[in-house]
Amino acid sequence: MEVALAEDVHMAWIGRDIVVLSVREDAYACLVGAADVIRPTPSGALHVLQEDAAHALHQAGLIALHPPTGPQPAAIPPASDLHGGSTSLLASGAFLISSLWLGRRYHRKPLVAILATARAMRPSNPRRLTDARLRRLAATFERAIPWLPRQEACLHRAFLLFSLLARHGVACDWVFGVRTWPFLAHCWIQVGEVVVGDDLERVRRYTPILVV
Repeated sequence: MEVALAEDVHMAWIGRDIVVLSVREDAYACLVGAADVIRPTPSGALHVLQEDAAHALHQAGLIALHPPTGPQPAAIPPASDLHGGSTSLLASGAFLISSLWLGRRYHRKPLVAILATARAMRPSNPRRLTDARLRRLAATFERAIPWLPRQEACLHRAFLLFSLLARHGVACDWVFGVRTWPFLAHCWIQVGEVVVGDDLERVRRYTPILVV
């Protein structure tokens, strides 16, 4: 049978396992061996081969009774990263000040609220920057971020970088990825196939589960 994922629930298929992200609960789970009976479809639905599996998914709040609204946005496979640009002290200082203000829209907020804030920041008329300009924005972020609290958390870093790029009219993707055995989750920012503010080799280790 074909069913739809519940609102704010996302899945990633890794080998025979499925990793589930519930944005509203800000929680991950791993369905070990479930890829044998739960398969994605091009329409955005799930094809569940066993009725009892569908019942269990519904009981857990992972699927909905309505038909799928369409496939979720897919991550563009990353091909390069961006480092080594130059920036000014003024630009870094301005980013630091704006980041402290943005902290009120991030700290102690649930994941669903943080992602809603990010979606609202998206530029309505995005513009394409030159590589040099994009490199300067990345350098502004990398120069300022060590001076901010909680800068070690990828979620916080990605939120601030997403907001910086959005303020300059740059359309970017906030990609969440997972891996298993051991389980790890990570998130990063991409402009097209270019990873900004992170390393290509690190993000390639993760399977995308959500794109904002």
